[in-house]
Amino acid sequence: DTDDISNVEHLIPDDTLHQSIYHSSVWIKKQVVLLSEVGAKQIEGHGERFRTSMRSSSTVSTNTSTTSASDGDTTATNSSSSNVHIPPKAVESASHIRRFSKTVCKAAEHVSDSISTVVGEAIGNSVVVQPTDTETTRAARQLLRTSVLAYGEISDGMEEAYETMSRATKKEATACVAVKYGEEAADLTRHTLGATNNFVKTALTCRRILNVKKVAKSSLKSAVKQSVVGKENI
Repeated sequence: DTDDISNVEHLIPDDTLHQSIYHSSVWIKKQVVLLSEVGAKQIEGHGERFRTSMRSSSTVSTNTSTTSASDGDTTATNSSSSNVHIPPKAVESASHIRRFSKTVCKAAEHVSDSISTVVGEAIGNSVVVQPTDTETTRAARQLLRTSVLAYGEISDGMEEAYETMSRATKKEATACVAVKYGEEAADLTRHTLGATNNFVKTALTCRRILNVKKVAKSSLKSAVKQSVVGKENI
């Protein structure tokens, strides 16, 4: 399947240099993903401890308020609730902004992918060994192919790690706000963080322009079309 960059190992020349480059990139990808999963678990653990602490504090506060109320202090009883009222229009606006940010992000990714596809096809044309190639040119083409696929692996790992960390952060932040300030505030937080995440991804996409993962996939497709597999003695 040319859409799955993890199934391209057969395109890597069978020698120490190229195999080392590619397998090192696979190892780096796994480590990056693993570290993101560890980080996500730490975020989840911290969030759970923080919520437990807030619930305990709320229980103590409620008991204290009840005791004070029995002594005639009605003010303490009225202040025991920490829920914050969020105007419905504020949540609705945040939801609209989140949807808009997602649209902008998808548009930026589409432009980046389109450019990357063109570049990838050009690279794919360059990695195909021609009958008239000298040994130096042949080696250069093979090294280019290996490098593109290796960068694709690392890029894939970085993207997965970012999604893992941002997803855990948004989930725990929203849950903590829900415990501390109520569900209305949690809804506002969820939409706000979602929009922020989309805008960050848009900014990163615009700065990078070329999607390395997309370039690598497009290069592979182009190379396969030109009969790299089965016709070249890798």
